[in-house]
Amino acid sequence: QNQRAFFFSNVSAQIVISLLAILLLGLSFYLLVDLLVRQKKLSEMKTDFINNMTHEFKTPLSTISLATDVLQKCDPAVSSDRIKRYSAIISEENNRMKMQVDYILKMALLQRKELKLKLGVVNVHQLIQQVIDNLCIDQYKKKVDIVFSPKASDPHVFIDEMHFTNIVLNLIS
Repeated sequence: QNQRAFFFSNVSAQIVISLLAILLLGLSFYLLVDLLVRQKKLSEMKTDFINNMTHEFKTPLSTISLATDVLQKCDPAVSSDRIKRYSAIISEENNRMKMQVDYILKMALLQRKELKLKLGVVNVHQLIQQVIDNLCIDQYKKKVDIVFSPKASDPHVFIDEMHFTNIVLNLIS
């Protein structure tokens, strides 16, 4: 009886220690796999973000490049209205690129939960038409017809202009 009790007390302590070691090893493995999965998701999000920002910067750069080409090829004495129009497009696209940089900075604030939208009343008819005008300059390599028929009785909405402009631009492009 004593031998049996002595044997079980020694063996049970080793069994408990072994089970605790196995449990600790399993928990460590689970935490390691979870960490790797989260790092992979973070890496995919970073890649998606970089791809999206590349696209968002490429569009205004292309428009600026096309408008610059038109300005360089036209005769300033003959087409002062054309120069004003394309200079305005360059200025607007430059501002849009600045807004994209602000957007990146706002995303950093969003991660820290400090993002504040700049909401204001905006005429969406004018905003959409402006995006279309900037995309459809007459020197595009492909002929594209965009038909915009604004029909809202009250085109004024309370939105963040930069985010809404990006939405419209992405939908059209």
